[in-house]
Amino acid sequence: MEKNKGRLLGWNGLRKFASTLNRSTARFDPLKTAVDEFSKSVEAVEEEGIQDHKGYEKVKRELDGSLTEIATQLNETVPTSMEPCIENVALNIQRIARELSRNHKRQLERVTSSTDSINVVLGCYRRVRALLAQLLLNNDSNVWRAANEQPMEDSSDKPSSDYVTSAWSSSSETLAHTGCAPNTYVNLIHQIEDWVYNGQGPRVYWLNGTAGTGKTTIAYTLCRRLKQSGGLAASFFCNRQLPACREVNLVLPNIAYQLSSLLPRFRYIISGTLQKKPRVCNQPLAEQLDKLVVRPLLEMKSTLPTDLVVIIDALDECSDDNAANNLVNALLEHAHELPIKFLVTSRPNRGMLDRMQNKHIEGVCLGLQVHELDSATVQENIKAYLQLELGRYATLSTGDLDILAQNSGMLFVYAATIVRYMVYGDFTRSGERIDTVLNTSSGQTSDSTHNIDKLYNTILIATFGDKALKQKEKKLMIILLHTVVCAKEPLTVQVLASLLASKKTKPVYDALRLLQSVLYLALGGMGGFPAERCDSHFWEGLNNAGRCPSAFLLMNSRESPAVIMSSSEHRPYGEQPGFSGGEVPGASRTAKPE
Repeated sequence: MEKNKGRLLGWNGLRKFASTLNRSTARFDPLKTAVDEFSKSVEAVEEEGIQDHKGYEKVKRELDGSLTEIATQLNETVPTSMEPCIENVALNIQRIARELSRNHKRQLERVTSSTDSINVVLGCYRRVRALLAQLLLNNDSNVWRAANEQPMEDSSDKPSSDYVTSAWSSSSETLAHTGCAPNTYVNLIHQIEDWVYNGQGPRVYWLNGTAGTGKTTIAYTLCRRLKQSGGLAASFFCNRQLPACREVNLVLPNIAYQLSSLLPRFRYIISGTLQKKPRVCNQPLAEQLDKLVVRPLLEMKSTLPTDLVVIIDALDECSDDNAANNLVNALLEHAHELPIKFLVTSRPNRGMLDRMQNKHIEGVCLGLQVHELDSATVQENIKAYLQLELGRYATLSTGDLDILAQNSGMLFVYAATIVRYMVYGDFTRSGERIDTVLNTSSGQTSDSTHNIDKLYNTILIATFGDKALKQKEKKLMIILLHTVVCAKEPLTVQVLASLLASKKTKPVYDALRLLQSVLYLALGGMGGFPAERCDSHFWEGLNNAGRCPSAFLLMNSRESPAVIMSSSEHRPYGEQPGFSGGEVPGASRTAKPE
């Protein structure tokens, strides 16, 4: 940093702040790196002779004054709770530094006007100053000391921190959400990021689409990218299969908890709110949003970055549709005063659709339907994904990829099912399996639901038609298939074995592995290997005689093994009663005679 001293004329505060950080503890390392990068960007900016522009010197003096102030007041004894705030500020300053560098490059290449270039520079300087104000306020020892003395968990009506953490992270980690494959949905992701980083515009973005179109994958990708750039304020992944993730009343307390972890000043404010109104987490959603999110953010609005976003994924997965609609209503009612942005994904149910469309007209909400994207673009995304995932296991011609992508239609879940079928199990049979899938392509239609039904049926027939399987093994597989599909939450191998009154888990695990093309089997966590259904289309198909490939697989059939095996004379794993509908944790329905 000292080598830049002669070139950063008039930036005494910047040099002083960098020097202070160089002497500070490792806790400030992220900020040290960010400020060094910002200093280099400022040096490049001033090489353009931008100092002569009207207004530049004023903004520069204001920013340098803030840098001097924070260099003087930076508190070395900040608690661990300040680390997320420091990291977030550092990430944002790094992102701004890179924006300055890109702007400098465009200016050198004459691809942007000097007016546009100076506006970018001034905007970047103002954003850095706002970040420093946030850091300075959060560095106030009185703020973080009071916040630590009044933890949010003190409220008896507030879920514990362990439960809160599980609610927002378990659906993305336990259920192993993955981001978009490289070179897929690139334009859409950039479009949403442009909305995030634009300080103006609607405060709510509604990304909607039918089941299987990749909404959660897109949301997870955005979370990962925004976290890396410092733009992610909080996230909540709803999932009807996890108790902590399907209750709409947990969404806002979780978001408030994450905001309090990121922003010590927010934690200080909301701690006071919870002391005065300890039951606010049990109040109607509109009041929760106002007291737990909107009011605390407005109180610290002047020190908030302009490009923070909260992501709520799969709101339609909540157990109470009316409550989910109420949350949307509350969010839209407060949209005009929200100092941060909200991205919401869901299926386009009628209640949300009408409300969002009305607000879109008013300029409060942006909306995009994934299933109405340009079909050619979606097809190219699907082909890129299949080529990446299947290229290691089979040689696919351009024609093969075209067929598989065409059959997928707008449903990424079709392509993902093919990948699971190819990847799991015996890799030596991958060529045989891809031929099986391609051979079912004749007679495919433009109806994506019909095509995915046909794919599932092909996989099930091939799986249960394996001559190496004994009848007893097939019956066990179907019992497990029906039980997992019926359950409202993932079931571990141990739980499934206990339902069969078996002390052995290996037969259960082996059977589940053979079903990995249509069921998701996670590794570790939740007391073993949690299994769950992958897709709502599959559950619907097994419940519909017209879509299910065999009466033996139909969940409500009298011939279903789940019914047959519930009688003691057919139990293969012991004489004790071990399998009945009432014993399945969270079962939404079980196979019963009609």
